[in-house]
Amino acid sequence: MKRILTLIFWIGTLALQAQENIDSLISTWNKLGKEFLEIHELDSACKYGNCVIDIMAHNRLPGDMNMSDERKINLEKKKAEALSTLVTAYGGSDKIDLSNQSYDSAFHIYSAIGDKNELFKLHIRMGRVHDLRSDYGEAIIYYEKARDQAILNNDKKGLSLSYYFLGLDHRYLGNYSEALKNHYEDLKIQEELSNTVGIANAYVTIAAILNKLNDRDAAIEKLMDAKSLFENMEDTSGVAMIYNDLGTTYYQMGDTLGALENHLQAAKLRMLVDEFNGLGASYSYIARIYKDRGDFNQAHNYLHLVEKAFHNSSNLNGIMTTQIDMARLHFRKKEMDSTIVWLNIAHKTATQMMNYRGLILIYSIRGEVELFQKIP
Repeated sequence: MKRILTLIFWIGTLALQAQENIDSLISTWNKLGKEFLEIHELDSACKYGNCVIDIMAHNRLPGDMNMSDERKINLEKKKAEALSTLVTAYGGSDKIDLSNQSYDSAFHIYSAIGDKNELFKLHIRMGRVHDLRSDYGEAIIYYEKARDQAILNNDKKGLSLSYYFLGLDHRYLGNYSEALKNHYEDLKIQEELSNTVGIANAYVTIAAILNKLNDRDAAIEKLMDAKSLFENMEDTSGVAMIYNDLGTTYYQMGDTLGALENHLQAAKLRMLVDEFNGLGASYSYIARIYKDRGDFNQAHNYLHLVEKAFHNSSNLNGIMTTQIDMARLHFRKKEMDSTIVWLNIAHKTATQMMNYRGLILIYSIRGEVELFQKIP
């Protein structure tokens, strides 16, 4: 009898260790799946997500009748966690059917165990998948589900995020009135939460939509409100962003002097904080204004500054775009030899990046050059 009891004890101990090992392995695979997702290694994220699903299916988890309710729920959560990873990984790999299947399975689990917070995150996750596919109408369906879930959860932060994404996608679809309505809802919540950064960002977004609706004065008013908030927070990058947006707004109004003053202010602030990508963008706007005004020498000088700024930030796409802009500037000046030189430089950068859109644009400009050279 003693031997039998000892044997039962060791069998129970080994079974418990096996359970703990499986649970630990599942947790590790889920962690790895998330980490690979963060660095956009989607195949590896799919691999570890599916490892969790496969081991649970192989061990018939969580179907053991002798298992505690607590462990069953914990395993269900881990399975849903893996499925959530697969939603994004498959979606980013253009395997939308598998992404949808993973969403449906995760939704079923989270609904069954009553995890309302994870349901909200799942809806947002699926919305983002469709955003990355530029399928904004489909994304809106999931953001509306997220909005409704946030209301049920009494989650104001989640609700503001839902309104933000809804506003963004309606804006992409050209539904500016609907976009404005959602962003004002987001602003209202940010004010209730006394979230100064959120309020400032909402002002900026609303201003962008007001610009689309050609309500320039209202857009400038919102941008000035945002500028005051960023200045109070001593957020130099935020203030620089506002100056750029003001510059763009004045440019659209035909006020190139006002646009130039604001972009120069933005560039000055971005130099202070070594924000080279933003600096490149500011210089690019300035170069455009000088080119429009026929001051090609100043436009040329600022395009060189643009390229230098993008080199400092290792922004190859910005470098290529600037090289193309430089070629266009020389083409406008009818300097064909310099145009070809810059097109060749841009071609080298675009090839390095495997940027096919850039290459197509370069070949198009080359065609214009060849046509111009044939004209007597």
